Amino acid sequence: MNRPGQDGLIISTFLLHEEREGLGETIRKKRSRARQIKEAIALRLHFTGIDVKLCPNCETDVEQAAIQMELNCPGKSGGSKP
Repeated sequence: MNRPGQDGLIISTFLLHEEREGLGETIRKKRSRARQIKEAIALRLHFTGIDVKLCPNCETDVEQAAIQMELNCPGKSGGSKP
């Protein structure tokens, strides 16, 4: 037999567990969406056509030959095939 108030404690514990699970799922979904948005932004920036003079990762100068190679890449729209 349960002591007085123990049933309420069990129910409260169960409800807190359910709420925690729900919040965890919400956090996972929000993080996934944030990752998708960051990837979309990075991809959109990649295809903006903005002239790049510095590497965004290491901030070293980008060689003109590398830029021409990217522009002439057959896999990109607007590039000419060699």
